[in-house]
Amino acid sequence: MFDIKKISKAKEYIDNMANGINPVTNEILAEDDIVNNIKVTRCLFYVSSLLADIINENNGKAAAENAGKSGFAITKEQLSAISVPDEPIGLTRLMKNINSAVKQVSDGEMEKLHLREVLGFMVDKGLLYETPLDNGKTRHIPSDAGRNIGIVEEERNGLYGKYEAVLYSPAAQRYIIEHIPDIKK
Repeated sequence: MFDIKKISKAKEYIDNMANGINPVTNEILAEDDIVNNIKVTRCLFYVSSLLADIINENNGKAAAENAGKSGFAITKEQLSAISVPDEPIGLTRLMKNINSAVKQVSDGEMEKLHLREVLGFMVDKGLLYETPLDNGKTRHIPSDAGRNIGIVEEERNGLYGKYEAVLYSPAAQRYIIEHIPDIKK
């Protein structure tokens, strides 16, 4: 027999990683973290769905707790309440601002907006494109159209040396916020 509590905890950790969050500290992972690689993220979401099936088939408590979660819905007033800093920020910070606002509105009963959903939307709109890296990972780079709305690259120093951070100006942040209903379709 399955230990539903252990499976539920494993699913929680996998869900956090799939959404770019460190499951131990609840901090948002760096955009270049291996967990944020699209192939790894898809694998994590797949494993999460398998664990959800096991939990549901065994009438686990976690299934009952999650049954009340609604899909993602947000009003124009709620969208306008999302904090937009005056300086360019990374997408993970913007996602944290958006999901904090969603959580306040829904008391945690609503699905979150996921980083991969936003990146996919931005690629589909031609604002970002994926470029392969030497280590097998991919990186999202602003296109000319993306630069026109305020997506910029900035050289930074990190743990492993210099890297190009992709940042979103206040205008680019507002663009994403205004298009949340389109992203969540």
